[in-house]
Amino acid sequence: MKVNVGELTNELILRHLIELHVQQGGTRRPLETQGSGVQRALIAALIQAAANIRASDAKSEKNAFRWVLFEEPEAFLHPAQVTRLAHDLHELVRSGNTAVTISTHDPTMLAAAEASPEGIVRVQRPVQQINAVSPTPERVTTALTDIHIRSAYAVGSRSCFKRPRLTTADEERQRVLYDLDARRASAFFADRVIVVEGPSDMLFFDWLARQGRLTGLGPNVGVLDAFGKFELHRASATLSLFGIPHVVLWDEDAAMPTSNANQLRQRRCQDDAALAALAACAHDAGSAFAGAVRLTGTIEHWLGITEEKEGSWKAANIAASLTVAYSDAESPIPGRVGALLALLADLFDGLDPAAHRAVPEFEGALIERQLPPPAVDLVEAVAAFPCQECACVRG
Repeated sequence: MKVNVGELTNELILRHLIELHVQQGGTRRPLETQGSGVQRALIAALIQAAANIRASDAKSEKNAFRWVLFEEPEAFLHPAQVTRLAHDLHELVRSGNTAVTISTHDPTMLAAAEASPEGIVRVQRPVQQINAVSPTPERVTTALTDIHIRSAYAVGSRSCFKRPRLTTADEERQRVLYDLDARRASAFFADRVIVVEGPSDMLFFDWLARQGRLTGLGPNVGVLDAFGKFELHRASATLSLFGIPHVVLWDEDAAMPTSNANQLRQRRCQDDAALAALAACAHDAGSAFAGAVRLTGTIEHWLGITEEKEGSWKAANIAASLTVAYSDAESPIPGRVGALLALLADLFDGLDPAAHRAVPEFEGALIERQLPPPAVDLVEAVAAFPCQECACVRG
């Protein structure tokens, strides 16, 4: 006996498994006479209707187990409909007798699906091969445990390790899932990612991307905002779960001018703690960490532009400053930006960054392909909280 399995196409599903017609002016027309947008909208409506079935009805014998496979559910849909469709698919899963598998290119769909890391498969299609990466539940659990310890140590430095805020495992999972929100999830579709500390860095790279100036780093480069230097390790760990190469770029607060000795010691303590947490993450098995660049001061300070203190004006300030700089043949800023992009490209390509350390723009900066392991055992350090003596004074 020979069994041939043909391709499962939209036409096969619509023609043989579901009979759908549209009514136009009193005339019934087959669904295939309509455009792709109408067809997708009707399929979304079917899923919406199925999601409204009560869980008790869905579990009855009349409604046995279902497996919904949906290729690019976002195709031809309005952005608001994408979010609604993702919610309806999620409701089908909650009914208890339905599994849903989707393939998507849309960050909004990925975010709205509320998928846990172990439920996501990242697929790449390099030349003549397909790479699929999905973290096991065990690896996700290990990563969350490590993130918990490193976050406690990094954040603890803000109070000199005397009043640390210890997060729960569930909260750590929610923080990891927050990396998959609609705006930031786009980084998980990239081949290479630049992890940055805060919004100013994000705005800087957004401007460069809109101007087409990131193409030298590769054809598909993303940027992920870690929401602070104490969260750099978490962003790095999340990307590593899916095997996404990344370079981490942040700034050294201790390099900023200050006349207050105690403030300077506290800055150094916090800088060291953030670096230790990231270094520990970079040495995890399966880490996709590709390099570290810690600049002296904020990105505005490093570029030599005025740093806007009001967050709501940072985007306009950075964009305006860069636009003016690139139209001025005498401005040193394009040269500094070019030097930074050349450094990032070499780190992504696995090249020795030694030559970049000698460039005047990077005087005092930390540039490493791989960070040395942290000098302190973070597990023991967290277990010793609260310390009896200020770590800033000790250090």
